[in-house]
Amino acid sequence: MTSSGTSSEFRTVIDVPEYLTAGQRTVSPMVWIVAPDDLARTTGRAEVVIIDRSSSMSLGRKMTVAKQAACAAVECLEEGVAFAVVAGNADAEQIWPQEPGSLATSSPAERAAACRAIAEIRHDGMTAMGRWLDLARRLLEPADAGLRHVILLSDGWDTHETPEELRAATEACRRVFSCDCRGVGTDWKPEDLRYIADTLHGQEGMDANIDDLAGRDQLVEAFRSLITTSQAKAAPDLRLRIVTRDRSDVGTVLQSAPRTAGPGAKAVFKLAELTDRTEVVVDGQRATELALGAWGPGEGRSYAIELVIRPGEDEPVGERKRLAMIQLVRGDGRVATSGVVDACWTNDPAQVTRTASGADRLRNHYDLSALVQAGRAAWEHGDEAMAKDLLGEADRLARQLRDHDQLERLAKLVRVDPVTGEVELLPASKADRMEADTYSTSMPAIPPPDDEDDSSDED
Repeated sequence: MTSSGTSSEFRTVIDVPEYLTAGQRTVSPMVWIVAPDDLARTTGRAEVVIIDRSSSMSLGRKMTVAKQAACAAVECLEEGVAFAVVAGNADAEQIWPQEPGSLATSSPAERAAACRAIAEIRHDGMTAMGRWLDLARRLLEPADAGLRHVILLSDGWDTHETPEELRAATEACRRVFSCDCRGVGTDWKPEDLRYIADTLHGQEGMDANIDDLAGRDQLVEAFRSLITTSQAKAAPDLRLRIVTRDRSDVGTVLQSAPRTAGPGAKAVFKLAELTDRTEVVVDGQRATELALGAWGPGEGRSYAIELVIRPGEDEPVGERKRLAMIQLVRGDGRVATSGVVDACWTNDPAQVTRTASGADRLRNHYDLSALVQAGRAAWEHGDEAMAKDLLGEADRLARQLRDHDQLERLAKLVRVDPVTGEVELLPASKADRMEADTYSTSMPAIPPPDDEDDSSDED
């Protein structure tokens, strides 16, 4: 059953099975939310660009190209945007503006001065990304800006702090700013940058070969695109609110949101599990709120929501029940759009309908990303047998989903015999393995039921 809700701002479509098997305790609605093209833009922007200055950045042209990318990002800043540039190694140093703890105001003179300061950055020391994030938080937290954003570039492992310290620093930045991360070369850990990006409502990407002209241009263009996309965001601090009845709980919630791409690139979405949740009471009813970060005009996202019904009295057969209300909530508490999840239990097998197909597909893509990440990790740790099993299963699932981009990346790692199913690991480069891991969370769009057509990659 598909239902929809609208407001003057956002549109909601919800797909949920109309009938459930008597005694069924889990329901998985699929929710699509789309912003209007004329979404009103909030005032105030603040940006921080963070460049890795550790010793490993001296290899090849990494430092030179990183400086070019950082300067390109600064040059894209709109007039009046508050900004700062930070260089990081085992500590973090504010490179621009010169007054510690302050933000510059974007103008031709300030942007030029910032680029001159970037050109003077010298590489030295180890890596502690948590300290870089902490300085960005201290710069942005007091800023009078509705939207705060950070770009973080790193080329190495987080060697000068514990994983717990990195996580604590990242958690402290929740709801202060969003953060996009970029790895350069092949000596960094995809899981570290993915954790930062997922926690802070951003995206991770990589540029392995920046010593050639194409690689350099790719990194520079990526920084421009990230800044341009950030400045186009209009509505900050949106939350997904799931109001449930007394015996229902919210399980896993997956989000598919647009991934930043350069001009002319096809639309790709990033998959992530939403973990920043708060339990609240709304009009006497229990609700779970999940932070979504900022949205841009015309932006559409989809959600696979797991509703778990706690054991108790059997649900009345043949009676339609309200399971949940789904709301998109602004930072000031106003509901931008909403929809409902209703279902009916039945003893008639002929009435039982499928799980919402969109939710199935989103969860299958999530499983695919987990297989690719685990397979790459097993390969890096020398367990080629485990890597072969996991990546072979990833290839089969990607074929089932008709995910052509994932199949293209996996084709560099494994060869699967179409007749026997035999899997062979290929002599893939470390860059190819890291690319498959880094972009394992990329997926094609899943359109709402009324919008599906033959142009979909998965149809």
